[in-house]
Amino acid sequence: GSYRDVLRHRPFVAVIALNALFIFAGFSGFDVLPVYAKDESGLSETQIGLLFLVNTLVIVFTQLPIARLARGRRRMPTLALFGLLWAGAWLLVPIAGAVAPETAFAVLVVVMVVFAIGQCLHGAVAGPLAADLAEPRLMGRYMALNALSWQIGFALGPALGGAGLAVSPNGVWIAAAT
Repeated sequence: GSYRDVLRHRPFVAVIALNALFIFAGFSGFDVLPVYAKDESGLSETQIGLLFLVNTLVIVFTQLPIARLARGRRRMPTLALFGLLWAGAWLLVPIAGAVAPETAFAVLVVVMVVFAIGQCLHGAVAGPLAADLAEPRLMGRYMALNALSWQIGFALGPALGGAGLAVSPNGVWIAAAT
């Protein structure tokens, strides 16, 4: 089998395109959030570090329970749910740019908690969905293209997000959410 065979599998191509979009608009916002938090919300480096600590702790404590909850459920509704969570989180970010730094920190803590729950849902369903769609004889090629969808999103997202911050700091988050 070849990559051409995998690329003819339309449902799989749609799933990896959707994943690239999720990573591009959702996950890669993580890379430009510190710049926004410092420049627009007035947070210190310590506060920004604490935001990422909050994100990490939420993942550590909720990943397994969320994976258990996702087990046996249809994957597409779960994909939609984490997309909604990420969109909701990013829609809160501009609020952090419009309030005092103390309040901004609290808003961004909520953003990080909501986003972390979405990350756990993504981890519980995105990879398994790609594996479910894969033909067993071409599993390696399917998984390679699935990994490529992440790389495409991570290559484009921070570059465009950083450029977008220069044009419209709040517009980046609204665009990512939509």
